[in-house]
Amino acid sequence: MNANLILLIQFVADIVLVVAIVVLIVTINREKRKTQSPLDAEALAEFRRLIEESKASADNFVRILDEGRKALKAATLAAAEREKHLRELVDETDLNHRGRHDKYGGTKEEKHRRVTELQKKGMSAEEIASLLNMPTGEVQLIVGLDRQKIDK
Repeated sequence: MNANLILLIQFVADIVLVVAIVVLIVTINREKRKTQSPLDAEALAEFRRLIEESKASADNFVRILDEGRKALKAATLAAAEREKHLRELVDETDLNHRGRHDKYGGTKEEKHRRVTELQKKGMSAEEIASLLNMPTGEVQLIVGLDRQKIDK
């Protein structure tokens, strides 16, 4: 036998072996695909259940978020109304103080004048305080200040 014949036999044997290996690999892959399922039915059902629970939770979260937004809007409107009312009260109080009216009625000048007139008519500090709805101490102070003006 010569060397060329041996090489030819070796070459044919190698080709047969390669074809056999390819056929074996293709057969194994076919069998593997037939028997292997990507997900079994139980796992797939569990996955679907989890997706449904997730959707329900997300819907509930969005609903609660919307309710919270509405409640916050209502609270904001209520706070704005309260603020408006308080501002009106502050403005009203400011107007009262600008006229220099005190809590016993009239301006300070009017109150002093009335106390002085009543005192000159002979009324006591207690009587004047009762009549003008003022503290007795304040009436006494006004009378004392009036006397100091006269003495000067």
